[in-house]
Amino acid sequence: MKKTTHILSLLLSLLIILPGQAEVKNIYIPDLDQSFPFAGIRVQEPPDDVTMESLDASDYGLLVMGEKEPHYYLEKGQDTQTPVYLLDSGKPGPDVYILAGTHGDERAGWYAAHVLQGLVPIAGRVFLLPRANILGCQAVNRHVKASQDLNRAYPGNQKGDESQRLAHAIYQDILRVNPVLVLDLHEAAVFTQGRDFLGNKLIFTNFTGMEELFFDLLTAYEEATLGRKPFGFVSPGEKDSLNDVLSNQGGIPILTVETFRGFPLSHRIQDQVDIVLHCLRFYGMY
Repeated sequence: MKKTTHILSLLLSLLIILPGQAEVKNIYIPDLDQSFPFAGIRVQEPPDDVTMESLDASDYGLLVMGEKEPHYYLEKGQDTQTPVYLLDSGKPGPDVYILAGTHGDERAGWYAAHVLQGLVPIAGRVFLLPRANILGCQAVNRHVKASQDLNRAYPGNQKGDESQRLAHAIYQDILRVNPVLVLDLHEAAVFTQGRDFLGNKLIFTNFTGMEELFFDLLTAYEEATLGRKPFGFVSPGEKDSLNDVLSNQGGIPILTVETFRGFPLSHRIQDQVDIVLHCLRFYGMY
């Protein structure tokens, strides 16, 4: 009987620590001066307060809701085929490249990119890749296929697996456009002691080529005008991420936007849109 009881106790202990069974606890995040419910190291997202179908551009500071025709496709003819939109002012100005949906479960980024299809720049051009990992977005899943992480596959490989081929297509397209800035829209959900917390952060590897923009964003952070909860800064980007490779090999300025999935979805979409518009205003494009 004692042996049976001991075995049952061990099984119960294992069940408690299995993924998906972690106890939910409120954890205080110093960077945000707020507590959030976590199951283990992952935040529990609040119930959705907006759907893709209910998105309204006017709610996010834009005049029109966009459903433009794609300008071209990356990976055309493959199951990873994904559209790129061109928002062209028809007037001289810089080019900015925006991509979202690298991780399909980070919805605020690609929901924001959907809203941004209605953007009408007043100068220059915006290249918009709303769902970089279209398979992940369709499945609301982080990966392209199996455990393939698009944001650990750069600069890509034209003869590699799906994520490597997609990374290659995206990377080459950005090099072709040669924009003054790339904005890569992501979300963070994890908090662990002793590691950088990525929620409400702008990630940069270096700020070569965007020095003035960087200090403008830093001023906005200090004045608490960048996001509903101020966005701080983290460096460098993860190895083999777009941020890392584009900065160190491509020589093109890039900022990765990381909203925090502990906030309501509408809040996160608004922050994504606001940061994009802030950067476009800096370049005289909006």
